[in-house]
Amino acid sequence: MYRQGVGDFKYFVGISSLSQVANRDDRVCVLNILGGESSEVTPVGHVYSGGNVVFGTSPGRRGQVLDTALGPIPVFNNVREGLEAGHRFTSGVVYLPPPAARDGVAELIRVNPELRKIFIVTEKLSVHDAREIRAMGQQNGVDIFGGNSLGVADSWSRVRIGGALGGDAPGEALKKGSIAIYSNSGNFTTTIATYLRMAGWGTTTLISSGKDVYIHFAAPEFAFALANDARSKAAVLYVEPGGSYEQDACFTKPVVACVVGRWKAKLTRAVGHAGAMAGGDDDAAAKERWFMDKFGVSGIFTPEQPIFSAKGALVTNIAHIPQALTAVMRENATRPDFAPEGSLSLKPWFGAGQGLSLPPALDLPVVPAVAPYDEQIAALNRRVGASFPRQSMKDVSGASQMAPSTQITSLHGLTVLDAADFSFESNLCLALLREPASDNQAALISVAIGAAVNLLGDPALAAAEAARQAGNAPNAAIAAALSIIGPGRVARSRQALAALIDLFAGAGAVDPGRLTVDGETRRLFVGDRPDPRAEAMLAALDERGAKSPFIDFLRSLKGPPTHHAVEAAVAAALVWGPLTHKRISRLSAELLPWWLHLVATAIGSAADAICHGAGSFCGVPMREILGRRSLTETACLALLGGMPGPGDLV
Repeated sequence: MYRQGVGDFKYFVGISSLSQVANRDDRVCVLNILGGESSEVTPVGHVYSGGNVVFGTSPGRRGQVLDTALGPIPVFNNVREGLEAGHRFTSGVVYLPPPAARDGVAELIRVNPELRKIFIVTEKLSVHDAREIRAMGQQNGVDIFGGNSLGVADSWSRVRIGGALGGDAPGEALKKGSIAIYSNSGNFTTTIATYLRMAGWGTTTLISSGKDVYIHFAAPEFAFALANDARSKAAVLYVEPGGSYEQDACFTKPVVACVVGRWKAKLTRAVGHAGAMAGGDDDAAAKERWFMDKFGVSGIFTPEQPIFSAKGALVTNIAHIPQALTAVMRENATRPDFAPEGSLSLKPWFGAGQGLSLPPALDLPVVPAVAPYDEQIAALNRRVGASFPRQSMKDVSGASQMAPSTQITSLHGLTVLDAADFSFESNLCLALLREPASDNQAALISVAIGAAVNLLGDPALAAAEAARQAGNAPNAAIAAALSIIGPGRVARSRQALAALIDLFAGAGAVDPGRLTVDGETRRLFVGDRPDPRAEAMLAALDERGAKSPFIDFLRSLKGPPTHHAVEAAVAAALVWGPLTHKRISRLSAELLPWWLHLVATAIGSAADAICHGAGSFCGVPMREILGRRSLTETACLALLGGMPGPGDLV
């Protein structure tokens, strides 16, 4: 038993034109308005529609409100309470869990005789409940959209009812035009509207039909309303496998149909939408044949083979929809609604070739992002370093692993057998920075650590010597020295390093000439008088030919740099690559001066106190250690008492 509606349908349909699907006269009640999804989506649609939501329900929360830019939306325990409070509505939106959706629909219909439309966002309704919902709508003359629908929108009336069509800024995506959209996918409804806008086509009414097993407002109803809508000159359909709704639709206006899901042909259960599963003769290939017969075409439209007719075109890629629509409408002597606003070519906002030499087709140029994303990306670019998730310590870092088949250990992807071919300073970089050192980095790290191995007058050396004289093993003596080296020892170096990272990250480049510093920041890098240790380190870097924009920046400042600043500049040069490639965290980068001092102390304390002299280490002048000797040679000198010979280092 059903009420007589419009057209010659054998069931009730109350929508005679797409202009009636969503308009400014609709007043809306939202069930479960304070739910997680609804509380975020409803305010956006409410504001876009000029305030079309009159109240919502949420059991046990009467008296609460949902705040919006147009004012608060009142909340009641149930629909009857809202009506008794004087509110009137013609459309209901259901945001209830699947087991409760049927009862929500029943409540809307039972207590409100003025109800005309229901939009069910709930997905995966049981077939039993969907059938009862269908029956209630038919008996009471109510059009039902969904389930699993993101609602409807009208670009002419600037109205959105139900879900999130148009996203967070529907005014941008939904531009007034002449194309109606009917889609089994809610998200793709917005995507298609945006694609059409790029090609100069605006939209009229957009319907997210949902793709549960039952589609209550299906393709035949859409085709009927499309024919009676003077605003709509054509339509775009996005169709998934399952159901024969599209076969029964009679289109009188041009249509571009996008049929997807060929890969689901052999599946025995639904993947994605509950109704997107073929039953034999309603898979994607079958639906493609239906539309080809309707349009009188022999194949699928592609840019390489544009097959179409005045009735329409079939595509299987949503990116081809705008071009197919333009071709079909040209056949109907109809031009786009407005000038194209862009193209669908890839416009990457980010790019990282990882050092690979890519062919031009893959090495796409990075383009500036559109607002407001350009500001957000700029803020992200200023945040250098990786952010690692918090997790338990056991077996999760992935830094060191052992291959099950060979029992060979690797560190950051480099096996210990391969690491044996690298120098000590290169493997030190691998451990601290997750990548072996380049020749330039090896020179930098040799200077930074070499400048700190001489512990003459340092309490750490006294601690190591006391441990040795007490009969402790060499490793215990080194540990005694290391216990003296806390992070406070390099606090000024760490402050300078943090300032360098902020300066260079904020500039977006490593050009020292572009950087300006205030007086307070400048004092982190320069002192009142020359620093002999800083001068020795800078001279050693020049002698080795080590290059760094951070060192160049120090030299560009007026005043003598401190050795803390030089240590920070060397550390910045070492961490900058891993930091910007997000291989290490900001914290790891800022701790590098401490690590360098710990390594220097471990090397220095391995030698007896008598080996630490004024201007020499183990009998070798400090100038030679800083300017010419590698860290490998310096470590060998401390441990073995002499420099390695030509055959010792391979």
